[in-house]
Amino acid sequence: MLLLTYLAGELADAPVLAAAAYRDIEVHPGDPVATMLGTVADGATTVVVPVRGLAEHAVGEMIRSFGLRNGTGAAGTSTARTSDETIEEDIVATMHARTSGNPFFVQELSRLLHADGHEAAGLPASVREVVNQRIARLPAQSRQVLRAAAVLGRDFGQLPLSAVVGCSELAALAALQPAAAVQLIAADPDQRGRYRFNHVLVQEALYSSLDVIERTRLHSHAARAIEERYRDDDAYLGDLAYHAYHACLGIGADEVAGHDDEGGTDARAAFRHTLAAGRWAGGRLAHEESARWLSMALELADRFGLAAGSGYIDLLTELGEAWARAGHRDSARRACDRAAEMAARCGARAQLARAALGAGTTVVTAGTVDWALVSLLTHAIKANTDNHALRARLLSRLAIELYWHAGGEPARERSAEALEVAGVSGDDAALGVALHARQFTLRGAGHLTERIAIGRRLVTLATRADDADLANPTHVFLAADLLRRQRSRCARASPESASRRGTCVHGLPATADGRSPGCPGRGRPRTIAAMTTTTNTATTDTNTTPEAKLRARREAIVRTHMEAEGRHDVAATLNTFAEANYDVVALGAPTNGPQAVEELLTMLFGAFPDFAAEALSIHHGDDIVFVDTRMTGTHHGPWAGVPATGRPIDVRLRLRLPLRRRPACQGDRLLRPRDPAWPDRRQRLTRVHRSSVKDGTSSHLAGVGTSRSTPCPRRIVVEPPRLPRW
Repeated sequence: MLLLTYLAGELADAPVLAAAAYRDIEVHPGDPVATMLGTVADGATTVVVPVRGLAEHAVGEMIRSFGLRNGTGAAGTSTARTSDETIEEDIVATMHARTSGNPFFVQELSRLLHADGHEAAGLPASVREVVNQRIARLPAQSRQVLRAAAVLGRDFGQLPLSAVVGCSELAALAALQPAAAVQLIAADPDQRGRYRFNHVLVQEALYSSLDVIERTRLHSHAARAIEERYRDDDAYLGDLAYHAYHACLGIGADEVAGHDDEGGTDARAAFRHTLAAGRWAGGRLAHEESARWLSMALELADRFGLAAGSGYIDLLTELGEAWARAGHRDSARRACDRAAEMAARCGARAQLARAALGAGTTVVTAGTVDWALVSLLTHAIKANTDNHALRARLLSRLAIELYWHAGGEPARERSAEALEVAGVSGDDAALGVALHARQFTLRGAGHLTERIAIGRRLVTLATRADDADLANPTHVFLAADLLRRQRSRCARASPESASRRGTCVHGLPATADGRSPGCPGRGRPRTIAAMTTTTNTATTDTNTTPEAKLRARREAIVRTHMEAEGRHDVAATLNTFAEANYDVVALGAPTNGPQAVEELLTMLFGAFPDFAAEALSIHHGDDIVFVDTRMTGTHHGPWAGVPATGRPIDVRLRLRLPLRRRPACQGDRLLRPRDPAWPDRRQRLTRVHRSSVKDGTSSHLAGVGTSRSTPCPRRIVVEPPRLPRW
């Protein structure tokens, strides 16, 4: 210290920098460092620079540099996951929050991180030792109060702390002063009587130093203190439930109610508190927190046998519903299935129905049927014959689940039954559920008028009940159906009349370039671009020849079909078929019949809401038309078992449209793609291609056919553009 004092005066004019570091929390009046600082502080060349914790970005840099220097973790394991150029932001934020930027703490936690992985949340032994050394310098009373404060959390109040320790508020305040002097804790400037550990690691080290008995005793005292002082304040429900729960962890199953006399916490009270905290959180839409508290309540119920029969089943179902609202579908399904199994075993019909409906919230019905859920709902329906409102809800959920089965007919039957039962019940809520299920199962062609009528009933019902959860989706579905009806009307109108009205296929005002401002969020119309027909050009007037007329009729039906697909008009698309059949090669099996094709198109337009198709060229054969097509869209829904990815698609496909021919024509038999009369698909295409080369044309398929052919697609085959190439 004398040397520094001397140098501070002698080096005032010399180009020399002398730096010294010290811990201000360890400097007291009369200390040699304090004396030296008092002497040199008068000099103009001495500057005292307080050193604060590292900023968050600096903590990230330190973690990266630590990883790059060490290269490998424990047992030679690679640490590239944290020594990369980038590191997860949540890791850096968590590290900064736990260390408050203290470089030593950052270094030690980084070492633990690289050794054990990102999931490491323990306390390094080196950090624990440093904290323990600092705490050991405090008076005994201060150490005792700090350990009690660690049980209360990083932030704690003077009032509950004194009750936990069992001393007066003045004594607790006096015991905290030495810890505040060495900056282990700090007073909250905004709330009198509130304190905070400067480093969460200090609080963790103190808490981990407590044995199980002491920890249980302090949690029990904390629960008692909070309950006595904040009994009517729901904001403290979480704190009360936390301490009551942890106070029970050290109680044996045979000590459920016997711990109260010794200052412990009654396990039954802990169960009540955790249950109340879960319901309070759920009422404020904190669903994950709600599920966490309800899981604790279930754990206490299992450990101490605190709930049995229907009460336990209700708790399981409530937990499943909370997990479902939080988006954890697997956890929700496990809880609801377990509740349903117990309810069925106990003959608890109402609980079985609730569990079945809860399981239904975990299933996203799109393209597949969950037969386990169907079985569960069916069992619940059979068990609940006298409760009409509950039965209507069960039938409604069953109808929605069966939508993708057998063309949707069983779903429509169940939804009609649900609507009838809901009407008998007189329950508006059940009626709303049944109407929604009916609306859902009537999707597709042929039911638009009824869907619109149901949508209007739902709007009236939601308005009368002031139910926003029902009103919001109802308005969306009704608006979509009204747009579909308008598009259908425009499609049936002649192009000239549509042009005079100045409307596009959406029934909304069109701009000068044919685009519709009503097209939802895409910026381009769904109408199909003008088709480029590749034909055998001639210098004569071909418009009057039978071949030209046939081509025009064929292209007209192709254009009508593709424009209907582009408008997402299922009914108009089906009207272009003599017999509705799709054979999408990638799906592995043909789709036959109007109902199956309707379901396929509905699934397609639902999976790709902005689906559009553009015919690049048309090639004519004797009894077939090939259309080279470009299809675009964005994958926003499930398609053929593939969940939504949000990715755009832009693919080239070849549509093969066999045409029906009248019996009087030569070669009058329709050669279906999978019919034995058809050669192998590639051979057939190759043969047609070779015939086009033979007559000197390579831009179209030879063989126009006769004017007695009926230009109506019989079957659509979609396959990638493979050989032959034109």
